[in-house]
Amino acid sequence: GDLLFVGLKDGRLLALDTADGKIQWEFSTGNWIFSSPSVYRGVVYIGSGDGRLYALDAVTGKKRWSYLTGGGVTSAPAVNEDVVAVTSARRMYILDANTGKHRLEIITGRGRSPALAEGLAYVANTRGVLLAIDWRKRELPFEMTARRIRVQFFLWGLGGSLPHQKGFVWSFWRP
Repeated sequence: GDLLFVGLKDGRLLALDTADGKIQWEFSTGNWIFSSPSVYRGVVYIGSGDGRLYALDAVTGKKRWSYLTGGGVTSAPAVNEDVVAVTSARRMYILDANTGKHRLEIITGRGRSPALAEGLAYVANTRGVLLAIDWRKRELPFEMTARRIRVQFFLWGLGGSLPHQKGFVWSFWRP
């Protein structure tokens, strides 16, 4: 529309009128903003150093929801009609775009900004690993704990193979 969204290091997200640069509204996250905002169907998504991903009404700046991640959010969110994906604290979080409810949490290492296309979320990390994740999968509350236990059994030599994370499709690594 007629608004430009800018995140500032002091933790504010500004909505500026594109015609004259006047502030139409501002929202304070309480901590730094280093990521670029993403806008989809009238909703602005922005991550903050307070560890939260925010979904705000693009016209009014009113908070629709927020989700607490494991650390400061420095990546730009990727959004489609169903989900929003963002990286924080060596993980990629996939959330319902309308409600902010948790769907998947994937260990990525120091992940960069994700991308969404045709049922897959893609994220690369600083070690050169690219992951493809099926974002349509949903994680049940106990699954992350069960996976940690299976990993421990594997490390102790009591399990056959290292389990994949839910939604994992493929990975590519070129050192």
